[in-house]
Amino acid sequence: MQKHTQPSTSASSLFVGMDVHKRSIALCVYDKSVEEVVDERQLPNNMPKIRKYIRQLQRRYGAVRCCYEALSCGFGLQRAMQAQGVPCEVIAPSSIPRRPVERVKTDRRDALKLATLYAAGLLRPVCVPEEEEEAVRSLLRRPGGYRHANQTADPGLYSDAGLSVQGCNTLDESLPHV
Repeated sequence: MQKHTQPSTSASSLFVGMDVHKRSIALCVYDKSVEEVVDERQLPNNMPKIRKYIRQLQRRYGAVRCCYEALSCGFGLQRAMQAQGVPCEVIAPSSIPRRPVERVKTDRRDALKLATLYAAGLLRPVCVPEEEEEAVRSLLRRPGGYRHANQTADPGLYSDAGLSVQGCNTLDESLPHV
């Protein structure tokens, strides 16, 4: 598991909040040094385009820190950003304050809220699991979970989780001990 750093102690003054969906990502770029939003945009959920945009921000402003809310989108974006050398944290949804009167939610508002609260150091990141652990979690969260998977022992069921059941009598033999 990765260690977390608090954004408020870093030299970076540029914080990017990302509202991530299957097909698109709303981004809000907040400059803490001048306390204002310097850019907002919507990009397709396409890693080359996101990398290109982040590189443009780095060239223009210097160090950049990113965050997004931990939901069904997983940790692939975080791993890709870290591999590019961009600090990126996945935020616990429970740490994001919500007002009872907030009825209208938009991707833009969510990205803005993430960027500003992250810059202020008010958000709590989750621990990002290793890829193998994430694959096992994904498998166990499927309808029927472990019990159903163990009874059917369908090798195709595990392929997207990176597991193999060939030559095993039960799923227990193929699962890594986590």
